[in-house]
Amino acid sequence: NGTKEKVVVLKVAKYVKEYLEEAGITVYMTRNKDSFVRLKTRAKFANRLNADIFVSIHANSAPAQPKAKGLETYFLAAARTSWQRAVALRENGVVEKYETKHKSKDDIALILSDMAQNEYLNEASLLAEYIQESATSISGIKNRGLNQAGFYVLRFVYMPSVLVEIGFLSNRVEEKKLNEIKIQKKIAKGIAKGIIRFLKEYKKKLNV
Repeated sequence: NGTKEKVVVLKVAKYVKEYLEEAGITVYMTRNKDSFVRLKTRAKFANRLNADIFVSIHANSAPAQPKAKGLETYFLAAARTSWQRAVALRENGVVEKYETKHKSKDDIALILSDMAQNEYLNEASLLAEYIQESATSISGIKNRGLNQAGFYVLRFVYMPSVLVEIGFLSNRVEEKKLNEIKIQKKIAKGIAKGIIRFLKEYKKKLNV
């Protein structure tokens, strides 16, 4: 029915920010208005701030499967299923459409990126698990589980990072839910709760 992903996810992200700030956590947004930010610019932004974690919020779509629904959280690793690959291809499509294509001269940067990401793999999967668990239980959105795929937006972020697909805009019923403020707040509260839980444990591990 014409709902735009960029509008819904920004609203949810702002609610997440509110909940986290109430818990005393500093939050930086890659955007706080209707503006396009290059995927690599988002990564540079997070790295420059030396952030503890990076969370990218999206809304899913599967026009060929109009009944597909639910919330799923991803961390960066090789996709294991055709569905995981399909979601990554769709999200990465923005690179092909709006950004300069990745060139072979950046192969060394990719190798270094992979080495750095391996360091945060366990933490990222744990962060994704906590977010998935709390976001689905609080919002009531169907739990599609924990997933992994090669998302470009996470590729160059040197910290535990995840991507959350909050629901399907291609499902008319779920699209309607995602436009409801109460549902947006519940999803945001769940994401924030998962982040808070992770940060408490992560900082203990780092003795911060």
